Amino acid sequence: MTHDDKEFKWQTKFEGAREVLFGYRILSFNILNIFNERLYEVCTTFAYCMKVIKVILGCRMIIWRVQGKRSFSKHWLFSILKIISNIFYFNIFLLYQITNIFILLLFFSSTSSTFVRFFFQV
Repeated sequence: MTHDDKEFKWQTKFEGAREVLFGYRILSFNILNIFNERLYEVCTTFAYCMKVIKVILGCRMIIWRVQGKRSFSKHWLFSILKIISNIFYFNIFLLYQITNIFILLLFFSSTSSTFVRFFFQV
């Protein structure tokens, strides 16, 4: 086996490994993108549910004020719901933003390697 054959064999293995790595990068990008879409659906669903709950609680507060009872905003149930919703929504929104950052990083890393491979034939 000549030196050129050995170099060609090594170069072929390197090309194959790069293709596999590129495939895994695209696959992980797709998986993260699907996860991010589901997370966005959870965020919006939770936000809509909280809006409905706030409307119901607001109506209840108006009824209580008309009846002359104490303010519903001081009620323990309203306070607990407010705390839970704020914590839960903030955590999901933060996770959504973190996955957006990972998706952008994966996208730019995969497109840059494609750009280099296409234009410079490395």
